Amino acid sequence: MLGSGRPFLLECVDPTKMIDARKQEAALGEYVLANSQYIRIKETKFVDKSYFEVLKSMESTKIKEYRCVVWCSRKVEQKDLELLASTKNLKVFQNTPIRVLHRRTLKMREKEIYHMKCEPLNERFFVIVRIN
Repeated sequence: MLGSGRPFLLECVDPTKMIDARKQEAALGEYVLANSQYIRIKETKFVDKSYFEVLKSMESTKIKEYRCVVWCSRKVEQKDLELLASTKNLKVFQNTPIRVLHRRTLKMREKEIYHMKCEPLNERFFVIVRIN
């Protein structure tokens, strides 16, 4: 698992029958455990609608780490990697990723890359780890 997991909200909209949700809390965890080897639920609690705003604000302040393999048309030298790694607080603009278009508006968003680390693989490939 990455870190300690991700918080999420579960909202019951227009339920067909009334249930005691506090009694069903344990049943939900057992159902997920029995039906998925990749998902686990822990530390459940009941919250009001204001918690949704708290969750959204956490999303914008979270520091994320991304890793990718980069190919260059010329031989990559150590000084190139050092130049990338010395770049701090770089502002980039990103279109909404296709994978989230169903829930987010298509627009250009500003992101800040706080710093990068570079690891050479061979003379034309390297791994870049960016923290933003």
